[in-house]
Amino acid sequence: NKENAIRLLEYMATPEVQSLYAEANAEFPVHADAGQSELLKSWGAWKQDTLDLQKLGANNSAAVEIFDRAGWN
Repeated sequence: NKENAIRLLEYMATPEVQSLYAEANAEFPVHADAGQSELLKSWGAWKQDTLDLQKLGANNSAAVEIFDRAGWN
């Protein structure tokens, strides 16, 4: 049910619900206006990673080869 699925995702992304999840799971909320858990607050300010995630995919094969040579499991 596409319409209800969209409504659920919109609800889950609200600041109120994101604050609940952030407190319950000690995770960073996806909504900038949502509150953070006390644990996350104790770690200091959040700094967004600026890494282009497409680089992870582009370098994946080389990384796996290095892991294999190093014996990493």
